[in-house]
Amino acid sequence: MRVDAAVSAEALRVISPLAMEAALAAMTDRERVGTDRIAQLELALEQARLEAARAGRQYNAVEPENRIVASELERRWNERLGEVARLAERGELDLREAAAKLGVSKMTVIRLIKDNVLPARQSCHGGPYVIRQEDLQTPAIRRAVSNGHAVPPDPRQKSLQYQ
Repeated sequence: MRVDAAVSAEALRVISPLAMEAALAAMTDRERVGTDRIAQLELALEQARLEAARAGRQYNAVEPENRIVASELERRWNERLGEVARLAERGELDLREAAAKLGVSKMTVIRLIKDNVLPARQSCHGGPYVIRQEDLQTPAIRRAVSNGHAVPPDPRQKSLQYQ
């Protein structure tokens, strides 16, 4: 029995640093994906705004006598404006995206939701949370994250002492 314990302890000692490196690499990759998705949404909104502006310029440049062309350009312009509105109104994030934006873990975001600090909605019980991007900018959220009070103290939890 002692030999098994010694072999297990030695195996864990050798494997632990590799597991920590892999976990940190996975966390970094996941955070980068969330940041990339937010950047993609922002770029899509910017692209839609540029296309709407271009459609507006085309509509304004057409002669009023040419009603067929004008009506088609107006239709295209309205479609582009609708796309801008759809993308701008979305402004919704999931847990991972909200955590990346705030610079905290997903569990911290869940705690903020459960403590009624961060408003979020679910379409059904157990479904994914939907968080409005504007809600992340509220003073209460910024204060909770910056002061480190996003996670309330729990007297039942004990700190691990590393050697």
